Amino acid sequence: MDTELLKTFLEVHKAGRFSRAAENLYLTQSAVSFRIRQLEQSLGVALFARQRSQLTLTAAGERLLPHAEAILSNLERARLEVALGEEQHNQLAIGGTANIWDGVLSEALQRIHNAIPTLGIRGEALPSAQLTRQLLERTLDLAVMFDPPKAEGLAIEALPCVRLLPVTSFADQSMSGYVHVDWGTAFDIRLARESGPTPRPILRVSTSHIALNFILNCGGSAYLPEDRVAEHLQSGQLHRVEGEPTVERPVYCAWHEHNENQDVINQVKVLLKEGSDLDLR
Repeated sequence: MDTELLKTFLEVHKAGRFSRAAENLYLTQSAVSFRIRQLEQSLGVALFARQRSQLTLTAAGERLLPHAEAILSNLERARLEVALGEEQHNQLAIGGTANIWDGVLSEALQRIHNAIPTLGIRGEALPSAQLTRQLLERTLDLAVMFDPPKAEGLAIEALPCVRLLPVTSFADQSMSGYVHVDWGTAFDIRLARESGPTPRPILRVSTSHIALNFILNCGGSAYLPEDRVAEHLQSGQLHRVEGEPTVERPVYCAWHEHNENQDVINQVKVLLKEGSDLDLR
C-alpha cells in the first residue's frame, strides 16, 4: 500500500476538511480527494462521511486509523534504524505530552546523550492516548506523562514530582487573568478539591513557557513550576498567590513489559531520576 495515501488519510482526519489538509500537505484539494478515493477503492470501503461542513471517520475509517499510524510509525523507525551511524549501536523512541517536552524531556535528552553517546534517539510529542497506543504496539519504547496509562502489558514507574506554585503578575496577588496550563486530569481534580473551582481562564495552553511569557507580558496568573518562576518571584515580576495551595504533580514513565530495549530503558530511567533536574525548567 502506498504510504502517501495513509499519510493523506491521517492528515484529512486531523484537519477535518479536504481544503485544510491540502494546505497542510502543500497539495491541491483535488489531489487530496483523489488520494482518498484511491485508498477507499483499494480497501473497498468508505473512510469518511460528511457531516455539515466537517468530515468524520466512518466505522471502517476508525478501524483503519490505528493501523495507519502503526504502519507509518514502524516505517519511520525502520528508516531511522537502517540509517544509524557507525558510532550508534542502538535506538530508543521516547515520547511525551507537550508539557512534558516543555522541560522534562528536552533537558533529559542532553543528559541521555552525554551518558550514552552511542544511542540514537527518536522523540515524539503526542497526546496521552496515542502514547499508550504506541507503547502497546511497541513502536514507542518509553513514554513520560503526568497521568499513567492503565493498560495491561505496560510497566509504570514514578519519577520525581513537579512542584507547581500559584503565581500572578498583579500586585494584589489575585488569580485574575487566569491562564490554564494543561497539567493533566489529576491536577485539575486535586486543585478543585483543595481550592474549589478555578477562575474561568482567559487562555488555555499546553506548555508552561507559553503561560509564563504571556503573564509576564500581558498580566495574569497561572500554576507554574517552582524552579521556572523562582527568579521572577525574587525580582518582584511575579508574586505568590496567598491562600492557594501548592501542588506537587507526579510524573511517570511507562514502557512495554516485553520491550527488547529493556537494558537501555533502565539506563534512561536512572538518568530521568537524577538530582532535581525533572522540574520543567
